[in-house]
Amino acid sequence: MFLMLIQFLAKPQDTNNLLLELKYSNEKNKALILNKLASANSQSNYTKSLALGMAALHLATKYDQQNEQYNAYQNIAYSYLQQDSLALSLQYYNMALDKAEEIGDSVFIARSEFGIGSAYSHKDYYDKALEHLINSLKIIETKYEKKEDTVMNAQRLSFITNNIGVFYQRLNNTDKALEYYKYSLELKTKLNDSLGVANSLNNIGLIYGTRGEFGKAMSYYNMSLRLKQGINDKSLIAETIFNIWELQIKQKKYAKALEYYKNAAMTSDLFSNRTKILMYNNLAEIYLALNQTDSIYSISGKAIKLAKKINNNELLSKAYLLRSQYFYKKKDLKNAYKYQNHYLKIHDSILNKEMISKFAEMQSNYEVEKKEKQIAILQKDKQQNIAKLNKQKAIKLTYLVVFLIILFVVVLLIIQLRNKQKQKQHFLEKQNTLIEQKLLRTQMNPHFIFNSLNSVQGFISSNNSLKAMSFLSKFGQLLRNMLENSRENLIKLDTELETLKIYLDLERERRENSFDYSIALDDNVNAETVNVPPLIIQPFVENSIKHGLKQMKKDGFIKIGIKLENSLILIIEISDNGIGFEKSKQISSLEPFKHKSLGMELTSERLAIMKRSIGEEASFTINEIINETNDVCGSRVVLRIPQRKI
Repeated sequence: MFLMLIQFLAKPQDTNNLLLELKYSNEKNKALILNKLASANSQSNYTKSLALGMAALHLATKYDQQNEQYNAYQNIAYSYLQQDSLALSLQYYNMALDKAEEIGDSVFIARSEFGIGSAYSHKDYYDKALEHLINSLKIIETKYEKKEDTVMNAQRLSFITNNIGVFYQRLNNTDKALEYYKYSLELKTKLNDSLGVANSLNNIGLIYGTRGEFGKAMSYYNMSLRLKQGINDKSLIAETIFNIWELQIKQKKYAKALEYYKNAAMTSDLFSNRTKILMYNNLAEIYLALNQTDSIYSISGKAIKLAKKINNNELLSKAYLLRSQYFYKKKDLKNAYKYQNHYLKIHDSILNKEMISKFAEMQSNYEVEKKEKQIAILQKDKQQNIAKLNKQKAIKLTYLVVFLIILFVVVLLIIQLRNKQKQKQHFLEKQNTLIEQKLLRTQMNPHFIFNSLNSVQGFISSNNSLKAMSFLSKFGQLLRNMLENSRENLIKLDTELETLKIYLDLERERRENSFDYSIALDDNVNAETVNVPPLIIQPFVENSIKHGLKQMKKDGFIKIGIKLENSLILIIEISDNGIGFEKSKQISSLEPFKHKSLGMELTSERLAIMKRSIGEEASFTINEIINETNDVCGSRVVLRIPQRKI
């Protein structure tokens, strides 16, 4: 996670003295003291800090204290960020930025830009985060180059550059991360900040280790370790020892890594639970590599127990995978598959939670941005009206003409603001439609994954290990394609067909080749240039397999034909030689557990939203195929996707 924002190097306050000062001060001075108290509680009591910030904002607004209004916005935004309320945090950081620009204080502006960047980075919105972090860096860098308040701006600059280094490290951009870490190291060296230098050296060592430059990594770790030993902070020393140990594992120097493990284990009581789990998992990997399997079961057991305790599914899935590999080396395939299945289930649940979190955040951000703009407009209107009323009281009768001119200008401004509001409302409605499309597309992902996992489980339960491994390999490719495609609004037709073929092959293999299929493209269809929404064909194919061909033990067939109509409408026809739509419904109604076609339902909603978005019909029809003797011999789906505007 991105380094915690610490209020742009704000200094802690003595809360006891502040409380006494608050008690005996007059009301006009209380906003300043309340803001200091909010800042003092920002690291320990987020709820209290938020309440203090709100109280400070009320008094600062009442007495028109611009600087304290700004500080209150900052304190409130930071408190919401620590409570993981990104939307509210961004709302108040943006209000702080507006106030800073109104005041004209460049340090205030830089502080707000940094806060907004940190908030976006906290939730992995990297493009927006980087934009605001760089804005903050430019402002402070300019002041530093002009030698304004040199020491304080050097501290601010070293803090910002270090955080940007962490940001690039998370994006695996090691060149940029190294550039900013070294910039921060240079500044901390000039400031004689021993602890800061030690941490920067450690960060640079991490980058070189990631790049495989192990000699350089070890050199920086040793320099960091010497400084930390001089400071005599055991927790910091333990951190670097742990990093050196991981470096030995990356170099596959397992015997030497075991020696470092003894040093790391001596300080393990200083580690966080997460670091302890990493230590257990790393140790299990070493023993696997050395074929020393006796201790792996108990070590992975410790990792599993602790990961469950802190509810860390990512590290728990890793521990299950290591235990699966342990049983595989022991040639105990039953338990190997058991723990492999545990790993897959948890890994899949992590993906699903991330998807749910992402589309919930998208919707939340949309609502907040809408409210932000409305609040900003109302506040500006309110401030303008107050200013005009104050001026009216001071203006004498002789300046009536000037007053009328000003009033006329205000009316024009209000009309312009209303026009802009209408334009913004239209834009937001369009954005809402796009977000709905993304949400539905995101819901298709877990639906597709869970249906495919049924196929995997079928082979594993039959104890056919060779087919299971082959099937898992194909399923991995299918999952990779599906996750990559799901990021896009549209993908090329050939990419969609590639994923569809893998799915059909998996289903055909699972159903013991009871059906075959064909995919035919008309001559006027170029699959490399035609665009389609991802996973748009699969639900119809799934429906044919699960319902139309369900009763057929052999000779089932699915035919997929694709053509362009007038170069504007893509026609996709999916037909099968099954029992037909009506008979399938009758059979399904008699089954004790009815299969709900979630894929078909989501596809209908996606096509409806597409129609609203582009103004053209996007639809599908389902009909039964009747032979010459008026008997039902299958079903046909015709899917129509417009190409002109999508």
